[in-house]
Amino acid sequence: MNELVIFKVIYDENADHEYGILNDRDEPDVICLSSGVTIEFGEYEIIERVDWFDISDLIREKFKKQQGDSINGN
Repeated sequence: MNELVIFKVIYDENADHEYGILNDRDEPDVICLSSGVTIEFGEYEIIERVDWFDISDLIREKFKKQQGDSINGN
């Protein structure tokens, strides 16, 4: 089962902690939720495993706001 995690890229000393999805496999990679980039096994450090929650509503609200801003010229 995939897990929601907070992670940090190891080779970037200035990297912020990010939310990601940790894939369930022998050498799991992480999909960064802020950029969509896949971070390969061995290139990240798991800071915390987070209880899964439904982010669908957050995504919908962000999309609606972006659509409204583009319609309003913002």
